[in-house]
Amino acid sequence: MNLNVLTLRHPITLLKMGYRKLRSRLHAGTATPSSTPATPSEPLIDVQELIRNHSIEDLNRSAEAYFSTLKSWDFHLSKPFCSTAEAPALLINFATMLQGMRLAPGLRVLDFGAGSGWTSRFLTQLGCEVILLDVSASALRDR
Repeated sequence: MNLNVLTLRHPITLLKMGYRKLRSRLHAGTATPSSTPATPSEPLIDVQELIRNHSIEDLNRSAEAYFSTLKSWDFHLSKPFCSTAEAPALLINFATMLQGMRLAPGLRVLDFGAGSGWTSRFLTQLGCEVILLDVSASALRDR
């Protein structure tokens, strides 16, 4: 059986990718530069520092501890419409990701780091077969 698997990326990763693409277009002269360079609103994650200072086991335990101690899942289960402050960025990042993916009904997609699975819900509405994967069993538990 031929499996077509795509990996959904974390919104910060998407932001970095979009920023690099815009920067390369600016250098190529295909986009108009603004008076100030675009910078992410959140600090970028230094992956090398993360690897140096934390083991995979530490990160897995942190994810499980976070999801297993949530008192309310309302925020996570209402994504991308969880707050008026976060909705625009979540929707823009998701739309950017969708545009880059060559989706088709019936395509099998791996949602790696699925968390509460909100992106998977939309992908299934597009006709994709979605496999959710997360290091936290609590995140994937039926709500």
